[in-house]
Amino acid sequence: MNLRTPLWASLRRDEIAAASDAGAAVLLPVGSIEQHGTHLPVNTDIAIATAVCVRASEISETPSALVGPAVWSGYSPHHMNLPGTLTLDLNSFQALIYEVCTGIWHHGFRKILIVNGHGGNAGPLAGTAQRLTSAGHPVVSCSVGGLVGDEMDTIFQRRVKGGGHACELETSVMLHLHPETVEMSKAVDHMDLKSQELIEAGVTVPSVFGPDDPGVRGFPTLATAEKGRRFVELAAERLAHIVQLLHRGG
Repeated sequence: MNLRTPLWASLRRDEIAAASDAGAAVLLPVGSIEQHGTHLPVNTDIAIATAVCVRASEISETPSALVGPAVWSGYSPHHMNLPGTLTLDLNSFQALIYEVCTGIWHHGFRKILIVNGHGGNAGPLAGTAQRLTSAGHPVVSCSVGGLVGDEMDTIFQRRVKGGGHACELETSVMLHLHPETVEMSKAVDHMDLKSQELIEAGVTVPSVFGPDDPGVRGFPTLATAEKGRRFVELAAERLAHIVQLLHRGG
């Protein structure tokens, strides 16, 4: 099946029906609109998740995958002290994901993969995926960073255990994807050292960005577009492999 475009929102209804009949998978990028320091745009998470999904669809073998309409609204109450952040409450976010996935399922798609680009969504998405699967609408999910987990140290200089924010990784990817939106002269390195000690000891520490926080966890000054390119290509390759695994599973 040759798709005119992998983007669900840009296809006509007959094209979507044909993709469903062909057994196409659906990649659903999920992210957030939230502050990313003063050097990155607020759409960083959803821009990265969407780009990886599109690239994976482009390189996937037949049968291919559609890229569902990006869910930009995420669960980000911990960023609300800083300008630009928009968030849903927990119940609204989970309900939105549930309804989008059941809608995709309703149109005959049986291979749905949620691709998450925002750490704050991870817990809520896990619960929603379990609810969907228990209700007879099985979905699977992954995080963009998790796709490259074992290669992080070969790409980036200073990996942040427990996940960074507006860090070397995200800044590098945005320099690769949308360099016109990045203002490197405003990038500052920052770590919450007390929380990092607990994280390195194996503790989960919910983060809250205060009104005077720089809004960064990590080392964005080390970012380069080449690092971002390597990350996107590897993440897309591994996502495309997951698509093939879903197809082999029937």
